[in-house]
Amino acid sequence: MRRRLVEDSVLSFWAKVDRTSGDGCWDWKGSSDVTGYGIVRLDGRLQKAHRVAWLLATGQRPGLRLRHLCRNPRCVRPDHLTPSARSLRAG
Repeated sequence: MRRRLVEDSVLSFWAKVDRTSGDGCWDWKGSSDVTGYGIVRLDGRLQKAHRVAWLLATGQRPGLRLRHLCRNPRCVRPDHLTPSARSLRAG
């Protein structure tokens, strides 16, 4: 039963992603926070959608920072994301 719940959650997550953008980004079409980052409920907590996408794609939880190479906060495309020791805004 738990495995089916996980599979349904993963399918539900990817169903909220638009992969047809002309700029190559995979835009999150679900809810977003006030800063424009996609958000999704996972394990009873709100999570940033790009961090969940990273986890699903790599099997690893990202560190403290996960930077968007494309500078699009709604993008969840794993190859547009990279772990970073510092914030993009700081540099």
